Amino acid sequence: MSEKICVAVLYGGYSAEREISLKSGKVVFDHLPSDTFDKYLVDVRTDGLFVQTLQGEVPAVLSPFGFRTEDAEYTFDVAFIAIHGTPGEDGIVQGMLDMLRVPYTTGGVLPMALTFSKAECNAYLAKMGFMVPKGIYTTEAVDPQKVGEELGFPVFVKPAKSGSSVGVSKVTTPDDLPKAIEVARQIDKLILIEQMVKGIEVSCGVTSVFGEVRALEITEIVPAGEFFDYNAKYSGKSQEITPARIRPEAAEYIKRTVEEVYKLLNLSGLCRIDFIVPDRSDPVLIEINTVPGLSEQSILPRQAAYLGIGLPELFSACIFNALKRQA
Repeated sequence: MSEKICVAVLYGGYSAEREISLKSGKVVFDHLPSDTFDKYLVDVRTDGLFVQTLQGEVPAVLSPFGFRTEDAEYTFDVAFIAIHGTPGEDGIVQGMLDMLRVPYTTGGVLPMALTFSKAECNAYLAKMGFMVPKGIYTTEAVDPQKVGEELGFPVFVKPAKSGSSVGVSKVTTPDDLPKAIEVARQIDKLILIEQMVKGIEVSCGVTSVFGEVRALEITEIVPAGEFFDYNAKYSGKSQEITPARIRPEAAEYIKRTVEEVYKLLNLSGLCRIDFIVPDRSDPVLIEINTVPGLSEQSILPRQAAYLGIGLPELFSACIFNALKRQA
């Protein structure tokens, strides 16, 4: 019997971020040390969960969580969640794993559901005293003139529940607002119209997998286009500079804030929080990513590499942290 830890790397999902999730899951699989882990990719689809084996794809068994081949039965000890978007970032997979009593590498159901909903998350963070952009949340048609009076232009129009900037548009004039709303509503009926904050966009990783909650280094994002959209994130059409070229007091504020938010929301595993840094005021929190990109070129792994932490060490720490939390 193997003494290795049996890991299900959950990837795929059924959102617009599926292709990115497939890549992230493969990176995790490739970098988890084989001398410590028996690892299997598990594709999460609308028609079920499917384990990728050397003999081909087999359906997962949920009680206990594992799979069967002609020769043996396998039970997973832990799940590494690498699903961007639903059902990996909204609490659905976490709820399933809780019922199966299988530990996993992200926050629990409630933290994931809250952070995936921009409207509820921003409202809660504002209530707790954190700086977030002013916004309008609606499922109805909106009057562009009213938007201009309340927020001014430009604004960002976003689906309330989405990641990787899918469905996000920058709107510079009232005439362009209806089309942007239509694009966002293809993803979610509830949309967020958000005031644009002028400044430098940055992102800071934060994790507890090495013990205490710890902010990583800050990365400055210089998009080639209007903003750091889906294309810029995954086509390499942006410049990412670590550490960010921002004033020291802003960097200190960001690192302190990401640790406070991580603890407040009871997050776990690897997270990344994005900010805009204005010229002369405190940074404004714009988004929380609870399953960030995990390739070598992604922001958080590069921040870890800046601190001397490689992917095998980073991903292994996620597994051990998940098992420790469950113990």
